[in-house]
Amino acid sequence: LAKIDPLGIRWQESMPLDLAEELEELAESETRPVRLRIVGGGGEHEFRSPALAANWIRACKEAADVQQASAQYPRYWTNRGDRQATFKDTILMPVESLPVFQQLFDDTYAMVSTRDRPCPAQPPCSKSRTQPGGCACSRPGGNPGLPVRYRVCQALRVEDSTHWGAYTRRRLDLQGQRYSDESTRWPCEPPGTNTVVEQAQDVVFAPLEPQSNEMYLFHGTNTRATLKIASEDFSLDLSRAGGGLGPGVYLSESVTKSDEYASDTVHSRGCTSFGETPDPYYAGIFAMLVMRVTMGKVRQTDRFFNDSEKKQMINAIASRQFDSVLADRRKATGTFREFCVFDTDQIYTEYVVFYERVYADPAACRPRSLSFSCSSGREESFQFQVPSYFVNFHRNPHTESFDEEHPLRPRGFDLLQHTLRNISGKTGLRLVQATRLEHSGFLSEYSALKLQIKQRGVSKPGTALRSVLSEEQLEAFAKAASQKAFSFENIDGDINEVYLWAGLAPVPPGPNRCARFAARPVRQNRIFFGNPGDALRQTPETPDGQKGLFLCRVICGEIVDRPG
Repeated sequence: LAKIDPLGIRWQESMPLDLAEELEELAESETRPVRLRIVGGGGEHEFRSPALAANWIRACKEAADVQQASAQYPRYWTNRGDRQATFKDTILMPVESLPVFQQLFDDTYAMVSTRDRPCPAQPPCSKSRTQPGGCACSRPGGNPGLPVRYRVCQALRVEDSTHWGAYTRRRLDLQGQRYSDESTRWPCEPPGTNTVVEQAQDVVFAPLEPQSNEMYLFHGTNTRATLKIASEDFSLDLSRAGGGLGPGVYLSESVTKSDEYASDTVHSRGCTSFGETPDPYYAGIFAMLVMRVTMGKVRQTDRFFNDSEKKQMINAIASRQFDSVLADRRKATGTFREFCVFDTDQIYTEYVVFYERVYADPAACRPRSLSFSCSSGREESFQFQVPSYFVNFHRNPHTESFDEEHPLRPRGFDLLQHTLRNISGKTGLRLVQATRLEHSGFLSEYSALKLQIKQRGVSKPGTALRSVLSEEQLEAFAKAASQKAFSFENIDGDINEVYLWAGLAPVPPGPNRCARFAARPVRQNRIFFGNPGDALRQTPETPDGQKGLFLCRVICGEIVDRPG
């Protein structure tokens, strides 16, 4: 760091903690303002007294130590940066965590409709999104009215080292800029999400940084678009030039408000109406982004801006007078508070929550989509069209073709190694290489057959899994899988879907040396083993002494019991 001399002429450089001690001694006799500069960039910071400057230095050092000690990532993340420099991973949340998100939705629900809510009638009425409070069809007590609840079906956690790093750097930067500015303190009551967030700290949500006005907020958008955000190295851009506060990222503390912008249509843009074609797979399934947000210094208002005021606000953000805007429309009109930030590095999309709209009249709800599987004796479970660990997770395999091979992420590689040894009983087996085949054609054929068997049903669901794994093996696998964020919710036991092994014949060098080419005879022969050791015994070695296996998703459907 560097400190300007008393005459304001020369910068004097010092190590941060040495400078903090110097300022603390100076504070005993002086109260004059102090200017500091981060050497090599980072801008200047002015403090009203040496004591405030010393406190800021020590706070920054403490924050940096905490970040370094925790490898910068929340402790509940599956990836903590210890195996690879960068990562982007989508974690399917365990069923046990879904009540936390349901509580978050229930606690922030409000029986209020605004102009932005599309008409839920089919077809939509002519007054959709044209009048304050929304059309009569979308209001509480209307037909079908405002949803009375939002039922959580599934949730994903996005673990992205690049975006998390950009977010935490921006958060620390704002802490430094605003440390001595008392007007940075949050100006009103905290967001409605705080209670649930505090109750689930270090389990689902990381502790918040009050110095930077950090909080969790909602953003609703198109379901298929959220899959893209979760699966790709995709920079979120939610700018709304026509928004009431200027071109920024608009968020809410209420699930009801953010639901106004959620859609289940085939179009991957938000704010689409019910009159558009629903997604053939995700019809009736909506998505909510649960975002970690650093608000910084807030410009508070109770109304939207006109064009001139929007330009003034943009200039105020650029000159660092403010970092965000809070429009308290609840105070002015009885609707909602709206939060807006103008730098995407001030938000981190940590969760994508999938849910259904529940209406007072059950007949008004969309029919259950293809994404649900039902079984006798338990509640229907939600299934993604493409497995959540696929790179092509967001694509519709029936309309978007892909044919790719991807190396397994470290957590998947470790789990596969453990599974090989556990099921085969051969602790000396060593996994050398593992890739995943993502082929839209194979997946489309598989999904079509899956639907046929679902519609027909099977008399003994779960038989296949019990045939493959003993109770002891299943318990060992479940324990290892939970540590690697894998769940049997990925497979559909209602139609006896299960993972089975098949031997991989050595593939000669050439243009056809790929998993897709080798998979074709496996699909044609349809001979699989529950134990990888049995498959290995019937598989020839390569010249370097290795053997190859396929781990396949297999639908067993109706199983014939044959003694012996």
